[in-house]
Amino acid sequence: MVWRGVALAAALVLSGCVTDQASTGGATTQVSATQKVGSPPASKSRIVILREIGYMSVLMNWDVKMDGQPLLAVKAGTYAIADVPPGRHQLTTEEFAAPGTTVRNITTAPGQTVFLLMKISDRSKKLAGAQFAAGLIGYAVAAAATSNDDNPGPYDLEPIDEATARQKLAELKPAS
Repeated sequence: MVWRGVALAAALVLSGCVTDQASTGGATTQVSATQKVGSPPASKSRIVILREIGYMSVLMNWDVKMDGQPLLAVKAGTYAIADVPPGRHQLTTEEFAAPGTTVRNITTAPGQTVFLLMKISDRSKKLAGAQFAAGLIGYAVAAAATSNDDNPGPYDLEPIDEATARQKLAELKPAS
């Protein structure tokens, strides 16, 4: 009986890795995806954060802070754009129901666009599976066991190349 619960929890956690394809209402060309983002002003750099549609946390906005100040709220199936001063920046995300803070340090140059894919961290997936399988005790044990993970926070902000980002942009809507 316990093994069924563990197998079901593992299946649910792994299914969080699979994303749905957003309907674009027809073919979207690479040109229209490029027009969505454009180029930053010459004296600025641009950060584009993309969030695919996925299983976990579909209804929640994921807030991102840059250098401690609120920057973006990204919903499932959307992307958000921020024009920022070039230089070193620290992006962070937190969630009240999850321990830890995701931290991503980036350095941007004038006229540069940085694309980041935001998704649920491996640690969050482990915590969700443990809570599903063993309740709050399982969650507490998993939180202690994963406290030294590479990313102790709830989300990953993974840099992606421009070609991949442009392909994903064709499937997403602007964050509102």
